[in-house]
Amino acid sequence: MAITTYARTGVDQIYQWGPESLVKESQVIVAGKITHYSKVVNSTSQGEPIPLIWTASGQIEQPVVIKGAVSTLPILFSKVERVVFLPSDPYLPNWLSDYGKLKPEGSVVLFFQGATDKPPSTVLPGGDNPDSQFALLKGIASIQAIGDPQEQADA
Repeated sequence: MAITTYARTGVDQIYQWGPESLVKESQVIVAGKITHYSKVVNSTSQGEPIPLIWTASGQIEQPVVIKGAVSTLPILFSKVERVVFLPSDPYLPNWLSDYGKLKPEGSVVLFFQGATDKPPSTVLPGGDNPDSQFALLKGIASIQAIGDPQEQADA
């Protein structure tokens, strides 16, 4: 994961380290429907085994490009997830948890800081309204692509 130095919480974290920063740092952003979903449990509770930490993985076969260009298909990804009652990962900003967990047949947004033949730096579940999320990210990317600072501020 590229996001490793986020000790802030609350509103300032969203505005300083939220989707805008993630879009700006990423060379390629793609979204799409999750196919070939799998879940491998990494850690369970004692007694009645309840998954505590797991790795969800899958692929996007028909990506929607939000920023940059895709070089290989399908695009593979994985994400370590944890049950809600465990403490959150201190190296991830809190706003990322607002999007929930990856789901079979759900949607996902992948952020790459390099080529798409390498694992994505951030995997973001599509949330409850993926079309709205995709449109927001595409809007952020198009505003950031404007070269003139005044035009960018006006957009």
